[in-house]
Amino acid sequence: MVKSFRAGSYKLSAAAVLGVVLLSAATLTNAAAPAAGDGVVQAPATATVQTEDRILFDSSSRRYDNLEKAAKVADFKFKVPGSVPEGYKFEEISLESKSKNEARRTKANVHYTKRQGNTMYGQFRLLLESGRADLDEAYTEFEEWEKKTAVREIGIKKESLTLHGMPAYKVIVSTKFTKKTRESLHYFWLDGSVLYRLDGGDLSEQELLAMIASMKYPDQEMYQSYVSQEVLNASIYDTGDLRRAPEAIGLKPKFPLEVLGQYTATGATITQKINFGYPDGEEDRKTRLLSIRYIKTDDKDKDVVQSFSFMQIKNGTMYEDMKKNGNAAFYRIDGKKHTALVSPMVLGGREVLKTAKYKIDGELSSPDEIDFVSYYWKEGDVCFQVVFKGEGVPQEEIVAYLVNEKVADLNNV
Repeated sequence: MVKSFRAGSYKLSAAAVLGVVLLSAATLTNAAAPAAGDGVVQAPATATVQTEDRILFDSSSRRYDNLEKAAKVADFKFKVPGSVPEGYKFEEISLESKSKNEARRTKANVHYTKRQGNTMYGQFRLLLESGRADLDEAYTEFEEWEKKTAVREIGIKKESLTLHGMPAYKVIVSTKFTKKTRESLHYFWLDGSVLYRLDGGDLSEQELLAMIASMKYPDQEMYQSYVSQEVLNASIYDTGDLRRAPEAIGLKPKFPLEVLGQYTATGATITQKINFGYPDGEEDRKTRLLSIRYIKTDDKDKDVVQSFSFMQIKNGTMYEDMKKNGNAAFYRIDGKKHTALVSPMVLGGREVLKTAKYKIDGELSSPDEIDFVSYYWKEGDVCFQVVFKGEGVPQEEIVAYLVNEKVADLNNV
């Protein structure tokens, strides 16, 4: 989990910043539903939904913490299990393109997990691809990939069968270890023009077949159950995602797309408190917040990326505790706390707490790692944080600008 969180948080080095292009406007529409196969449940008459949400931060690969939005954005209609084995829940769904036209999202990967707290005890996934009419071709690609990436001796067995009137393959991958052989079970099937692949993880054949039998086009009731609270970073791609933010974080945010006419927002995520500060227990850890990333747009030196992150979260007593204790607490890579001294100052006509320079992981960081500086202030029941990495950015000027920024009208961003 820690490694996963590092990969997607603002704590990445400047060299690893994703090149996300800010588009002026776009319209996302759903393609008409393909003809269904002989599956048990047919697509509802209201399956085709249109949306005119304007793209803010586009990507050829998108990850969602809810099925409803993914189904609207995808360029094809697909089914998902109506029921899953006990203890398992929907975790996330990713969409991507399989063609040169990266705007067409015709592949999906649905991930399910079994968790207790932050510990994951099991997982499986469902892969979907539109426009694949050749089951053999899909199997061959799978077989070649398994053999290419295998680090131990493996064997692959394929069995042809029919599932609810649909052509299918049952595939068993056997991996030989020193004392035992581990088997993983996979099912491929074609439903109309959509190829489905269920990678079963540790699930039994009976559990997998029960899920396949429950496959159906999602309805409103399913949308309510296909919502995840486990995804650490849920990206905001368009204005529709942004309008959902207040419900997720419990506040109406500031959302400037530009700061000082020089810094442009290049991405935004709904994330968890470990990206803001040190949480007080497991429940507090899951407190959601909004994080926006900014990069200088007229940077002449392309090797030096000037950037910062702007975050906002329900305050609780966070700001008051920092002021009283004289330090801000951060989440270290090993899950422990490290702190940085804070001192008060006035910027933009408001009291602000500024940290001393600190390393991203405190004493676990290398001495040559770049320093961070954070600024905090409180407005009503909201605590704001601006995080700067390295030198060269007019920190106080940026903070003063954000202090005086108004709450966004999310219907007119």
